Amino acid sequence: MARSKRKILRPDDYLLIEQLAAWGASMATIAEKLNMAYSTFKLVLSRDARAKEVFDTGRGAMESKVKNALLKAAIDPKHPKQITAAIAVLKMFWQYTDQPKQKLPENKVEITFQLPGAMTPEQYKKQILDVTPRKALKEAGIESE
Repeated sequence: MARSKRKILRPDDYLLIEQLAAWGASMATIAEKLNMAYSTFKLVLSRDARAKEVFDTGRGAMESKVKNALLKAAIDPKHPKQITAAIAVLKMFWQYTDQPKQKLPENKVEITFQLPGAMTPEQYKKQILDVTPRKALKEAGIESE
């Protein structure tokens, strides 16, 4: 399989890329017009900042034209596709959707505490009486008997 050689773009190629992108041409069509393989054109876009910039500028111009046409159709009550255009505008600008919002699973942490069983009154009394300030100080090594 023959590999395509790296294509150096000429100054008029940049204008062609921008115009074709603005007219809505696919990347494959633009590559064909530049006499290069699609994969080579993708490589050129990734390595040549000016080529990427003119391609993005052309795509931006096309996107603006489409949005403007859609907005005009959406607000024109006499346009035969007004409702469809209005729905598209709502989806595009305000992220409306036909599908009900699905509840996403939440990341939750589950904590379980193991508490000791209840003490009898005798056990409780013994524990209370065992903890005296003098005993606690002795155990801490602060005071001796």
